[in-house]
Amino acid sequence: MEKRITLLICLFVSATICAQNRASVQGNVSDAFGALPGALISVEGYEVQTTTNINGDFKLELEEGDYVITASFIMYNSKSKSISLKVGDSVTADFRLETGGFSADEPVSLGTRSKPQSALETTVPIEIITPRRNK
Repeated sequence: MEKRITLLICLFVSATICAQNRASVQGNVSDAFGALPGALISVEGYEVQTTTNINGDFKLELEEGDYVITASFIMYNSKSKSISLKVGDSVTADFRLETGGFSADEPVSLGTRSKPQSALETTVPIEIITPRRNK
């Protein structure tokens, strides 16, 4: 029983020590009309990514160091910011993205039933949906 308690205390202490070696970056991603939920936040040179919540907010836990944080969203121009973190820091990095256009680097998925066709050869029905007004 004493060994289990000692083991639990050691695990708790080591988790606390590891948590103290980190810093956080939080912020908001928006455009001219408000929050952008689902925007991608990435750290250049690292495999660290997150997405914004419904309010456009994000939070990343990183170690001490210098980073370049990039915010991107489909059909918007990406923006990057350089930040410097020290142990225990909490840095705010807000991004305001501007609409861009289609980028050739963004993947496009086209589906066909029988044979591959280019986008110019594929006929797609389009219906414009407008909001109903309640009277």
